[in-house]
Order: sequence, then structure tokens, then C-alpha cells
Amino acid sequence: GKSLKGGKVAIPADTSSQYISALMMIGPMLRNGLELHLVGEIVSLPYITMTIRIMQYFGAEVVMNGNVIRIGEGQYQSKPFFVEADWSAASYFYSIVALSSDASITLNGLEKDSVQGDSVISDIMSPWVETVFDHQSVHLRKVKHVDVDQMFQYDFIQCPDLAQTVVAAMAFKGINARLNGLKTLLIKETDRVNALHQELNKYGATFTESGTDEWYLNADSLQSCQQTIPLIHTYEDHRMAMAFAPLCLTTGVMYIDEPNVVSKSYPAYWKDLQALGFKVTEG
Repeated sequence: GKSLKGGKVAIPADTSSQYISALMMIGPMLRNGLELHLVGEIVSLPYITMTIRIMQYFGAEVVMNGNVIRIGEGQYQSKPFFVEADWSAASYFYSIVALSSDASITLNGLEKDSVQGDSVISDIMSPWVETVFDHQSVHLRKVKHVDVDQMFQYDFIQCPDLAQTVVAAMAFKGINARLNGLKTLLIKETDRVNALHQELNKYGATFTESGTDEWYLNADSLQSCQQTIPLIHTYEDHRMAMAFAPLCLTTGVMYIDEPNVVSKSYPAYWKDLQALGFKVTEG
């Protein structure tokens, strides 16, 4: 390593916010700071906003004006910090509650006014899951007597990490869906859109592109119970494993390949499912 000089950098904003956040975080340590020009449509903006807020908390000078982020040269300051639990991980428990006949789950370490964009899962799943906020925790309860249209629509451009959870849950609830904002999923750990289609198709559902930046989930032919139980491939993608596991509430049994992929973001996932009463075996 060596002393690095900052300046102006243009970066595509329509691919992934992770590249942008990575550059932002080193910005204060660069001579003359950093000026990022975001080119094109900004995807996953809440993740960028979260990076800005946490950098500011630790003393960085960060200002975002339109498509330009300016970061001043300086030093981060040591401060006490409460590490909030992960709303992306919480989404799998929303799926569990939605697919259960009855459920009540408490998740600790989450706040209503979260800096995390994926906290929107509480709104997305509100027809099926009631969210009650307490001090640094949320209580999830099954909504009874749901009366919703059999067509779900949502734009995931600001929260793409929730898409696999929601698509899998909707499929196994027999709900068709028209979804937008999934183009960033094509270049994640795997092509997540194609992976969803391949694995849901083993149960008779399809998930295909129906227009420009629009995908259609057809759950009309879903067969949750089958004589031969298919093996769900995870494509080395932690979210595929965690999104499909709750579906065993409908299928009775779910076989998932490469279960250790969850270690990327949630190493205790299988242990936490066992704590809820799921029978998890490896072999």
C-alpha cells in the first residue's frame, strides 16, 4: 500500500452499489478526498445512503447532490456504535411467517427507523405478516383471513437482495407476480433470476422475462407436494439456500445442495431454524 491521491472519478451507477460504497469508504483517506460522479440510473440507492450515514457518524465529510458524491479528505473518529441486525436476514423469517398456518416470531436488534433499505420487507410482506416494532426488536405475526388480489407487483430496484425471498414465498403461496428492478440480480453470485426460474420450475412454477425490465412469476401450475422430492441447487449463492429453506413449510421436506453457502452472510442460519422447531439434517 501507499498514499493514494483522490480526485474525480466517474462510475456506472446502474450495475451495483457495492462498487460505489467501496470507493466511498476509502474517500477520506485519499489526498484531496474523492468526488464520485454516478453515471446512469442509480440502483440500490438505500445502500449508498446507508454508507453515507455511517461514514458521517464516524466523522467523514460526505455530501450527495444529485448524481455527485463529494467526500472530504480527513480521518475517521472512534465512536461507540450499535450494530443493527441484518434486515436482509430478517426477510427469511417474514417468509416463514407468511407460509405458516400460524406464527409469532421476535427478532432482536432491529429498529423501525433503520438505515437499511431492506427494512422495506415489513411493507412488502404486510398483507401476510404483521410487524410490531419494540425497542431494538420486531415481533412478526401471521395475518389471518388475507384478502388480496392474486397478482403481486413490486419494483425491487432499491432492494434487490429481497427479491429471491419474496419470489419464492409468492410462488409457494400460489400468487402470480409482475416484478421490476431485477436487472442487477443477473450479475450477483449467480444469475439469480435464472436460478429462481430453474429451481421453481422443479415444482411447476415459472419465472421468466415478460418485457423490458419486467419478469412474470406464474404459480398456477405449482405442485408443492411431489412423489420425487427435487434437489434445490444453490449455485454458490447464500440467498438461494436461505430463500428456499422456508418453503419446506409447504412441501414438508426440502433438499438443499451446498448448505454451507449461508456462511457468507448468516453462518447460524440452520441453527436458528432448528431453534424454531425445523428439523435440519445434513447428509
